[in-house]
Amino acid sequence: MSAFLFLIPLGLAVVSTGMAFIDEENYYSIPTKMVEENLLKQVLKGYSSAVLENKESLAQHLEDGVIYFRKNEKIGNFEAVFSKEIPQEEAINLISSLNDEYSSLIQEIVYKTVIDNLGENNLSLESEEVLDDDSIVLTLNVNE
Repeated sequence: MSAFLFLIPLGLAVVSTGMAFIDEENYYSIPTKMVEENLLKQVLKGYSSAVLENKESLAQHLEDGVIYFRKNEKIGNFEAVFSKEIPQEEAINLISSLNDEYSSLIQEIVYKTVIDNLGENNLSLESEEVLDDDSIVLTLNVNE
């Protein structure tokens, strides 16, 4: 008996497709897919070594200003808060890249967990295929 497992490079959290901007005097925000703070920190450290943090938020200095990440308790995801000095198009592109990195990191963790736990769950790997969209198809055998 075989089972198929698809590891799709998407975040585990669902975010509405529209960008919600907060019209504040000096800042605007963009929701992200990111839920786990430790994974967000890993992604940010890949972009810059300087990630500042406190109890309410994370911050990272960019060439044009500062980006803050705060948890939106209503949806459970982090939202990125940008200073208005940073053009919105640039901010949207940055968040898109960060979301992609976050999704890839989740996929890597899930893949490693599945592979590491095959034997414990009486499963063996029959085949593995990486698709054009970077999703991974694992075909597993159920050992009896």
